[in-house]
Amino acid sequence: MKHVIIAAVVASSFLVGCKKDAPAADAPKAAPAVEAPKAAEAPKPAAAAPSWVVLEKLNAKIEMPAGSKAEDSSADATNYSVAPEDYSYTVMVNTVTDAYPSTYEGAVDEVKKMTNGFKAFSKNEKTADGWVFEFEGESMMDKSPLYGAVVRKKVGATVIECSRNESSKAARDAVMKACLSLAAK
Repeated sequence: MKHVIIAAVVASSFLVGCKKDAPAADAPKAAPAVEAPKAAEAPKPAAAAPSWVVLEKLNAKIEMPAGSKAEDSSADATNYSVAPEDYSYTVMVNTVTDAYPSTYEGAVDEVKKMTNGFKAFSKNEKTADGWVFEFEGESMMDKSPLYGAVVRKKVGATVIECSRNESSKAARDAVMKACLSLAAK
């Protein structure tokens, strides 16, 4: 009986190693499958024509692609988050409070301190009523490049800071263009 069990185990171990559909070791191998050529990518839709988005509580407006929405994100002061329909970027528009640097030099230091992996400014300009910064840093999550924009300006009687960090230069450029467009409504 012991010999029958041993023989059955040995025989089954040979069967496990052989697969019914497996080609023989000396059988010719099939050529690797060739991937069919991919269809050309569909062209991207044209960017929506710009339009003004009113930021009612700030008595201001910002130029964004048509269909963009402003969301009131106020806490201690009036703030808005504005994004196009496709959310390809977001613009943060904030009322300047005591929590913000009050001087150009303080703002330069704040950008360097608060931007993870700060690398350099590509634009660093003092203006008549504020400043304009463009800079590069590094994402905390995956160390990928991060592109930032900050615009401080007076709109009517309100001092506003418009900013955002994005993962592409194109998105940062769109943020910068929008921020520079801020005007009284």
